[in-house]
Amino acid sequence: MKKKSLLLLIAVGIVSVTLSSSLLAQDSHSAIIAGPETPKEAPAAADTASSQAQAAASSDASEAPKDKGIDWFSLAVGTGYLVGVLVLLPLVVYINMKEKLYDPEKDKGGVDLRGDSLEEREAKAAQILEEIASGWSKVPGEDGQMLLSITKRSQALKAKAGLDYISKHLAPEDPEILERIEELKFVYENRNKRYFTGSKWVLGAAIALGLVFFYSMGITAFAIIHTLGVVFYFLSSRTPAYILERRMELFGKLPGFVSTIMGGLMVGMAAKHYVSINGGPWKRDDESEFSNAMILIFLMVVIAMLLGFLAAFLGVINFLINYLGTFLMPWKSIEQRYQEKFAAAA
Repeated sequence: MKKKSLLLLIAVGIVSVTLSSSLLAQDSHSAIIAGPETPKEAPAAADTASSQAQAAASSDASEAPKDKGIDWFSLAVGTGYLVGVLVLLPLVVYINMKEKLYDPEKDKGGVDLRGDSLEEREAKAAQILEEIASGWSKVPGEDGQMLLSITKRSQALKAKAGLDYISKHLAPEDPEILERIEELKFVYENRNKRYFTGSKWVLGAAIALGLVFFYSMGITAFAIIHTLGVVFYFLSSRTPAYILERRMELFGKLPGFVSTIMGGLMVGMAAKHYVSINGGPWKRDDESEFSNAMILIFLMVVIAMLLGFLAAFLGVINFLINYLGTFLMPWKSIEQRYQEKFAAAA
């Protein structure tokens, strides 16, 4: 009988302890939600639990990670791939194709005469040629004579619009007019020829990174997008000869920022180190040279990877520099471009 009563007392004690602990937990939870003020009727133990819970909550809030800022590198890489590859690359390819003068024998449009007589078409062609040449700049030639040449974007666009219109809609037959057309065509094609002016370091790093992608991942969507980004960087870095000449006159042939960094690292790798032990003869410090070379190689690899990822973004910048003023919109015909550039002659 005593054993039964003892067991009963133990059971009642366990249940009471459990209930009290649950009540304390409920009080502390309600104190966290309600705030720092507690009911006046709450016991001292509940006040202690409430203050401890508030202190824990405040410490957790202070230790919570802060919001990170903008990841500029990821933003630049994403902008290069999305804007450069998906939007600007087709436009760059179109401009490179359409910057060539219209050839009625090769292009599908052929010759589309406007119904005027041959004399009227030749008179109009001569007028267009005269207006084109009168707007060109005078530059000194090799023999000291002043020659007409293209030095501005507006001159190149107007020359193309006029020469394309003559080839498609006028088709003159007079030998003098045809000779003059060939002269202006020769100047346009030479002055509008594009040259790669981008960084060979960036191009090489982007190509190397693309090879790594294909070797490690195979033919994937990202590897293909990166390859198109490399193509976009190359095309967007091609500058017309007349613009390149003006930049050389203004700024000279200065080394690029990337070339300066890479050149400095290569010079550092070629540096020789000597050491003298206890005043003895100077000897080559092969260990220091090897460690420095490894560090510089590691830096070159890291920089090359960054440049490889940023190639498309740098292509967007080069597009704004080299193509912004030479838009040839696909929806504008040869006649529409002619009307814009030769409103008075029309």
